[in-house]
Amino acid sequence: MNQQPRYSGYSAWRGIGKSNLQNIHFALGPGSHIVSYPINNEGDVSFVACTKEAYEFTESWKEEGSYNDLLDDFSIYDPKIFPVIEDSMKLYKWGIYIRPPLKSMIAHNLTLVGDAAHPMVPFLGQGACMAIEDAYAFGILCKITNCDFAKVQKTYDSIRSKRTKSIQRMSMMQGKIYHLKNPIMVAARNAVMRYTNVPGNDLKKIHQYDADEAIQVALFSEKHALGFSPADQD
Repeated sequence: MNQQPRYSGYSAWRGIGKSNLQNIHFALGPGSHIVSYPINNEGDVSFVACTKEAYEFTESWKEEGSYNDLLDDFSIYDPKIFPVIEDSMKLYKWGIYIRPPLKSMIAHNLTLVGDAAHPMVPFLGQGACMAIEDAYAFGILCKITNCDFAKVQKTYDSIRSKRTKSIQRMSMMQGKIYHLKNPIMVAARNAVMRYTNVPGNDLKKIHQYDADEAIQVALFSEKHALGFSPADQD
């Protein structure tokens, strides 16, 4: 738990601008990628842009940057790939750091959720999703076990540690895939993305995770409860 975070070699920008974009859009380049997506029906588009950097950038969600600096960092891209940034809109830049997975998400009467338990690089966009799953699993376990805290913690840790460590590894790998530089590897990646369903199937496996099923299986194996179904939550 005392290990210091390690700079990943990447920094990221985020901001909101105006665009007629209707769907999520990815742009991949050597050592970088940009993802944009609409957030409402009023033309507001959020984007995150990650790039390889030669120096260690600050880990902060409050570090503001300029539009010109953003364009400098992504000079290999057409500036039109970004939504229109108005003067009143702020841009933020931060360093992406890697923290080793914890051996356990529990200690004594302490239970960790979200980034406190499993911070991960943002290349799959699953950090907040994992926090929601954590909270859901913890709450359902409290209900099923009548708040038997020792049982809740043990089952929670066994379920969530396995799930989140898997997503952490997948997110690291996704970053490597996005940021390929070797022309042959880039061509192979692009062909897989264009002509196969592999990327979509990988994401589908993440999205089809059933927290209720994971809880039920764990409780059966530990002989804590029988016959739980999602309907029991009502």
